[in-house]
Amino acid sequence: MDLNGCLQIIRQLSETRERLHVNSGGQSSILRLGIAFYFEALQNDAQVKSALDTLLSSENQQQLHPQLVEELHFYAKLARAAYANTPEEAYQRSGVPDQYIVHSQWNSTSETPAHVLYYRNCIAYICIRGTKQFEDVLRALSCSSDQLLHGRGHSGAVRAANALLVSMLPNLESLQLTHIFVAGHSFGGAVGSLLVLLLKERSEVFQNVH
Repeated sequence: MDLNGCLQIIRQLSETRERLHVNSGGQSSILRLGIAFYFEALQNDAQVKSALDTLLSSENQQQLHPQLVEELHFYAKLARAAYANTPEEAYQRSGVPDQYIVHSQWNSTSETPAHVLYYRNCIAYICIRGTKQFEDVLRALSCSSDQLLHGRGHSGAVRAANALLVSMLPNLESLQLTHIFVAGHSFGGAVGSLLVLLLKERSEVFQNVH
């Protein structure tokens, strides 16, 4: 993994966004790229993580949009929470106290990936696991297409997003919400993107879904 190259790409995208006065949608694309390599560093190699931490030192951060760096760290940690097996482990991974967990499933099933729902200050944070268990592999290999809203999508991801919606809907509807943020790694990110679309379809109930 060439972290210097990844960071250089992010810097260039961030600078381009500043020059062109791109709105927050442009920053979201940069954030997704950053989260991808940052998460892999956290998951796979302590030396790589150390190198990345050096690259993201205060000197280097001056060349990045400050909010980008802050959100990069926060959402990368949230994505890691879905790989935990207990609330305590989720806290160690994410830094978010388990008292804010309102719903969790620590083991994946054939239809639903493991996930965690946090709630704090009228904001819900949904964290979705990628591929860890055998059930996750089978879901990823379901490569036909299923109907999703006005189009079609990867059948495994579509079924998982629908199952997550059913699983979490009672909790979400019972909360006083101003925003919903969805974070996921790898296949969990794909499922999370579809879940965002499904939640946005319920705009009369859920607003500001990201």
